[in-house]
Amino acid sequence: MFISFFSRLKTIFTDFLYPKTLLNITVCKGALTCNLGLCNSVGLAKELEKVVEEFIGKKVFNKLDIKINGCPNACGQHPIGKIAFYGLVKRVYDRSVPFYMFLLGGRREGNLQD
Repeated sequence: MFISFFSRLKTIFTDFLYPKTLLNITVCKGALTCNLGLCNSVGLAKELEKVVEEFIGKKVFNKLDIKINGCPNACGQHPIGKIAFYGLVKRVYDRSVPFYMFLLGGRREGNLQD
């Protein structure tokens, strides 16, 4: 039932990314619709899904926690992802080029009341 629900959603929302593998990927809209977005985070998520399917197979993932953000802001929750990317701009041959910073090992810990 759960998979059929996601399959039906995919026919309604063309940018709904993960009904086949149920990857735990959180993605902001990035440069496609956000004025602050520097990179196409949705495009990166789609490519990551292809790579995961190719090398690992079509399995249901519970622990593969990926967060992608199109800029340094945390709309895509990149500070807490076990695997995370966030978009930046770098100067290459006097041109501004979008690129991603890669992060590993984010977590949700700490006490904000101290």
